[in-house]
Amino acid sequence: MKPSGLLIAITLTFAAISCGEIVPDTEYPEKCGSLISFTGNMIEAGVYSKSTDEVKTLSQFNVLCVTGETGISEKTVFNASFSGTTKYTGGQFWPNTDLKYKFYASNAAITAKPAGPVLAATAAVNTKDVVAAVCTEPVYKSVNSLEFKHIFAQVGLCKVLSPKDYTVTGLSVSIVPKVSGVYSLLAGKDKSDGSGWSSTKTGEAVIIASATGSETSNGLYLVPGDYELTVAYTLSRGAYTQQFNKTAKVSLMGGKINDLTVNLPAGNAIDLEFAITISEWTSNPITIDELI
Repeated sequence: MKPSGLLIAITLTFAAISCGEIVPDTEYPEKCGSLISFTGNMIEAGVYSKSTDEVKTLSQFNVLCVTGETGISEKTVFNASFSGTTKYTGGQFWPNTDLKYKFYASNAAITAKPAGPVLAATAAVNTKDVVAAVCTEPVYKSVNSLEFKHIFAQVGLCKVLSPKDYTVTGLSVSIVPKVSGVYSLLAGKDKSDGSGWSSTKTGEAVIIASATGSETSNGLYLVPGDYELTVAYTLSRGAYTQQFNKTAKVSLMGGKINDLTVNLPAGNAIDLEFAITISEWTSNPITIDELI
């Protein structure tokens, strides 16, 4: 089994440069110093197929750098790609003054929006694991560390247990996944219950188990939150047979591999039983007085 809640920690080392290498811009004309690396705030996303491509290391990711107050006076400094192995660079540098940068990072593309940055992913083309990091108080012109977290919930193993003395056939455990939405990095960075998500959309139902006893491996990515499982099955015991279609509520946590165990309840087969007694032999005296 894969470990749940995998975190990817990347330490960003900023290389010194000379002032002669810097290209001034109109917003911050004098930049001289060190390299930067991260990206992402609100994420518009959707993923979620069994084509699991788990992120364990990163060689490239996107970084959105902003200043100002989120949703009010926030301005984009840059939105760039950073790459590397132990040192991640993207050709961006610190200003001479401490400008209070904020960094948002992800392996998915990020777009700046008035209410905060969004990250876009489409279920039809992006079936990859999505990770994101937030650094709202970086150390000026120093080494900063990004801790990437998985933003989606994953459905892992699903095991269905039969009730005692019953045979289960025609089993189907399915879920209707939320396949897209808008994810706020700031609202969701310390949450795993889906509270960082909004405007979610659902996809087609997906079967996550169809046999009892053994564990079904899934690897299904979806938006974290509350879901309803649909469990259809037939119970048999002797001459008794009955079909069931039941539902169950389940909360799938973001950044976790959610392993499920479903205990099927017993059916309505009631044994036909008799209680018996056997009467004892008793005496019946007969006297014969007349002989013919």
